[in-house]
Amino acid sequence: MKDIQKIGKIEAIALALAIITNNIIFNITSIIFNSCGSGAWLNMIYVSILSLIFMFVILFLFKSFPGLDLLDISKFLGGKTLNCVVSILYVLLFMFFSAICVRYYANNLHLIYFSGYSILFLILLAFIPIIISSKTGLRAIYGTNLIVIPIAVLSIVLLLSVSIRDFTWQKLFPIFGYGAKELFINQSINVFSFNIIGYLYFLPSFLKDMNDFKKVSIFSVILCGLYFLLTILALTMTFSFTFTADESISLYLISRLVSLGRFFERLDAIFIFTWILAFLSFISFNVYLMSFIVKKGFGLGDSKELVYSISVILIGCSLVFKNIATLNSFARNFYKIYMVILVFGVSFIITLLAYFKKKRSLR
Repeated sequence: MKDIQKIGKIEAIALALAIITNNIIFNITSIIFNSCGSGAWLNMIYVSILSLIFMFVILFLFKSFPGLDLLDISKFLGGKTLNCVVSILYVLLFMFFSAICVRYYANNLHLIYFSGYSILFLILLAFIPIIISSKTGLRAIYGTNLIVIPIAVLSIVLLLSVSIRDFTWQKLFPIFGYGAKELFINQSINVFSFNIIGYLYFLPSFLKDMNDFKKVSIFSVILCGLYFLLTILALTMTFSFTFTADESISLYLISRLVSLGRFFERLDAIFIFTWILAFLSFISFNVYLMSFIVKKGFGLGDSKELVYSISVILIGCSLVFKNIATLNSFARNFYKIYMVILVFGVSFIITLLAYFKKKRSLR
């Protein structure tokens, strides 16, 4: 695929920030918070360390395949068949995650501001800029990211900084939440929050300089861990131990508490606006990435018509969920398990076997 648009280190980090920001905005932190209680912050430190170690191992294995992504490595190991299987598995992963985010986006906008409009209308309205930017290409997406994502990141940092006056440090205890075994063994599955690693598997195909792959990957995982840790600390110290954050955007609940003097109250509207922009940029990249995986995995021509097909399927998937309770159940009981098995299990095994095959062929 010689026509792939290449990006530099800064643009790659901006794309990683778009993914991380949307993870935080659309309830990933709530799943961790609800499963670990007051020990959620300690669990996040633990899974961050696990994810960082895992990323170092992956980078070591990828050194034997300079400039190749996971699809290329799969093809090297198992030929076209394995390449197609991995393509399907990752398209499903990104489709599931995108559908979750789209439905959260539409549901919360409907609940907070646009109760007079149907959820389908709000979704269709969002997909107009998404389809345009996805068809334009990666340059349009990361160009938008460089403007939108810093604003979204700053808005979250500002939100956490201003809301610190409402924090109660005592709510961090008991530090083990529902117990040490639950925190460090049963809830180690919370590594699913580092789905950024799934995106990093495909980063080599888009980088101008392959020397940036390690820097961007390590920085992205560390940034993801810090970002999640700060958000979970804010949730833990703001709400009670028994609070559940399943029904709304977690950060929106915090933003409702924020005011800057008498003239700047209800700042949540500003935060929602910046998060909508970040969401549109993120979904545009997901649609583009899924079309890239389909084209490369199945050896198709560079047809931009795939953007329409993937967008229609994505809209349909987001409408499958009857309500937010169904969506939350899907995210907790299926998506996070599927993500961990694919990203931390199947992909690792494929890369490891390909590494041994490459070493054996060089003897």
